[in-house]
Amino acid sequence: MSFRSAVSRACASAVAGIALIAGLGAPALATSPVTISTSVTDPSDWLSDSQVSEISSSADEAGSAGLQVYFVTVPDFSGAEPIEWCKTSGVNSGLSNQSIVYVIAYEERMFTTCGNADQQVVTDSDITRATSVAKKVLAKSNPLDADTTTDAATTFISTLTSTVTGQASSSSSHSSSTGAPSSGKSGFGWIRTVVVVVVIGGLIVFFVKRNKAKGASTPAPKATADHPWAPGDQLPSLTEDQVLALTNQSSALLLQADELVRSAADELDFARAQFGETKTDAYAKALSVAQAGIAKAFASQQTMNEASDSRSRTEAALTLQHELNQVMPALVEQQKAFSQLRDEEASVPTQATDVKTRILEAIAALPSVEAELTALQTLYSSTTVASLMDNPQQARALLDSASVAANQATSLATSDPSAALVQLDIARRALAMAGHQTEAIMSAKQDLAAANEVLTKAIASITSDLSDVTTLKADSAAFAPLVAEAQKAVAKAQSARAGSGDPLAALENLRLAESQLDAALEPLRSQADARERKVQAARNAVSDAQAQYARANSYIQGRRGVIPLDVRSTLAEAKAELDQAVALVQTDPDQAMTLAKSARSVALTVLSTPINDPSYRQADQFRHHTNGSGGIFTDNTGLGNALLWSVLLNAGRSLGQGGSGGGFSGGGFSGGGFGGSGGGFGGGSSGSF
Repeated sequence: MSFRSAVSRACASAVAGIALIAGLGAPALATSPVTISTSVTDPSDWLSDSQVSEISSSADEAGSAGLQVYFVTVPDFSGAEPIEWCKTSGVNSGLSNQSIVYVIAYEERMFTTCGNADQQVVTDSDITRATSVAKKVLAKSNPLDADTTTDAATTFISTLTSTVTGQASSSSSHSSSTGAPSSGKSGFGWIRTVVVVVVIGGLIVFFVKRNKAKGASTPAPKATADHPWAPGDQLPSLTEDQVLALTNQSSALLLQADELVRSAADELDFARAQFGETKTDAYAKALSVAQAGIAKAFASQQTMNEASDSRSRTEAALTLQHELNQVMPALVEQQKAFSQLRDEEASVPTQATDVKTRILEAIAALPSVEAELTALQTLYSSTTVASLMDNPQQARALLDSASVAANQATSLATSDPSAALVQLDIARRALAMAGHQTEAIMSAKQDLAAANEVLTKAIASITSDLSDVTTLKADSAAFAPLVAEAQKAVAKAQSARAGSGDPLAALENLRLAESQLDAALEPLRSQADARERKVQAARNAVSDAQAQYARANSYIQGRRGVIPLDVRSTLAEAKAELDQAVALVQTDPDQAMTLAKSARSVALTVLSTPINDPSYRQADQFRHHTNGSGGIFTDNTGLGNALLWSVLLNAGRSLGQGGSGGGFSGGGFSGGGFGGSGGGFGGGSSGSF
């Protein structure tokens, strides 16, 4: 069975798993929606025969391009939620999960779309653009008449069709649409391979006109379906709305890629434990390359966000997507190969038994983890251990989730092995994330003990500086305040070493006091001595920043499902600064120290932001985790992460620190898989005009 087939077959049971664990459900509808049997459904005969024929012809053209578009016009939605009304119509009518339904309620002046669950031909962003163009047509008539309804329907359909064909949008003689950017299939095979419902979609391929200006040189290559955009190709000319859609899409792809890479890092640990270093070497190399590509993509995202003009934002957004497409396919192929190898070497029941054993071992270790955290609380300040306080609860919630998934895998092993394998992936992912939570606590004492060793060296270093004040015959009166601060810092550090203070805070005070003292003594020292001290100070700053970055990265790794893109981006910028600092330690220690301090500050900010922060529960923070209409991922990676996001958020609320309303807007996941599998009819959007 192919990987794609396995994922497709797993969708139904996995969506059911989310409903079981997250306790989420769809609202009841207020009316019975229509049955859709033809490309145009008009139960109230709002349209004339010629208008129906015109829309049908437009739908036929879309069908030739591979789109299944259905148009429905009704007076109103009878008080029901438009998207749910649309989804139920699609499900009850037995439409394909690739169908796109566009509904206009002419008396209520509302519209909605649904379907496109697999996004195999167009993305949800493409549909959003098409509805935006059609909305401009609808707004021209109040009250709405049948002619304008026809204009809007043909505009919507033809805009989608042009997205596929790469031709300029041209609707009927009634239509007055504006062109939307055209799109073809892209090089983002890595997304399509692992994602049945993709986040917003793959790479938009823009078809732009050649520069025919008189005397112009041979134009740069155009993007085509076989040649996705690459640096050096022509840039498309886009409207502001189109640029915004492109940048949003790029950010969504980056988030999905970061999730895949972080999940792959955990999966590699399982692979090494099962198959050894030799058989996983190619996987490790692909992961390393992907991590480097992700770093470049984050840099492009920063450029994109800071660009002052549309052309620069467009170029940065397309560059970001190009960078992802250069590295992600190889990683996905290695993931597939590993999954196949694992399935060949062990049966589903055997794999389930192994996972359950690991889960039980992790659960058995929790009491010692909690005891370790209690000990840390007595030794160190609340600020130092703040990022660890919710780890035991988070770990327990994740392990409970892993147990449920592993038990489901066992029950499905015979009847539906594909679905069982998806549940095992979810269990492994939850187990790995729980491991990050507990490891952070168990390693914290070692890290803090190492900080004591660093304190010893720092005390010796600043004591040497204090001696230099006398040796170099510095002005005692001028240096008195600096000497006093240094002596105070030494006293606090010695107290921390004895267990009566926070070693990390004491170390920071020592570093600050020493840097101030060194700066004042620099004119009295030889050039070589002054430079060597600067280099050493830069090394110390880099070392401190690296330690905090590692903690912050582990913090995200263990909570990644509820860490929004802006936090990840900020930490990625810190990593870039840290890399620059390492490179500059010898050649420009002052700049290296500045960069290292900035990176350390960012890492501490990440660590001090708990997952129950209100910003983490806002709908826009989670929009990138879903398709354009709120639907969830239904690949094995996305399902696991979506499920774990709910677990983490609910665990956070159980601490009494969460607010009202669920972690996700409206308290749950809307949309979902296709109706034939027990879910909804894909995603959707709606609006008024």
